Amino acid sequence: MHYIVGTQIVTRPSRPQPLRPGMTSAQIKSRSTGLTTFDKQREQLTSGVTYTLIRVYMSGEQQDKVCYAFSGNGERIELLFDSIKDAEKFISELRNEQIPDYEEANRSKTD
Repeated sequence: MHYIVGTQIVTRPSRPQPLRPGMTSAQIKSRSTGLTTFDKQREQLTSGVTYTLIRVYMSGEQQDKVCYAFSGNGERIELLFDSIKDAEKFISELRNEQIPDYEEANRSKTD
């Protein structure tokens, strides 16, 4: 698990921002709304609000979903994901970060 309690995310405005001369590729990427498979989760967040991860737990009828609870603007938002990997991908998209491949790093270790 890469993102832990205390991790903060900020949703971007749904309207793309104009490009300016001299912007770096990271700045351009951060202003892009981009393609995502997490439309349902994004709809629950208010644009421009900073959310803090406060809890991660199993949820759903058969405890088959992972719930990431966030606090922001004085309210609690609970987002459901099929797996921790999906939740981590969602957060990394919002933060414009690449998550390291921990499985590959562990496979290449020698004792």
